[in-house]
Amino acid sequence: MKKTILFGDSIFNGFRNRQNTNLVTNLFQNFLGNNIQVINLSKSGATTVEGLDYVNYHSLK
Repeated sequence: MKKTILFGDSIFNGFRNRQNTNLVTNLFQNFLGNNIQVINLSKSGATTVEGLDYVNYHSLK
């Protein structure tokens, strides 16, 4: 199965009402369908500088 990894800040994390949500993840999953697994590694307050290391770390799990 193919995977799509999302990484961003609080906007991509679906941050609403002081908590993270699956809003963005679900939107991508619905658009891409069930043949692609959507993994959202977004973090509130994240920056581009830390992004590559964070994605690489989680991709190895």
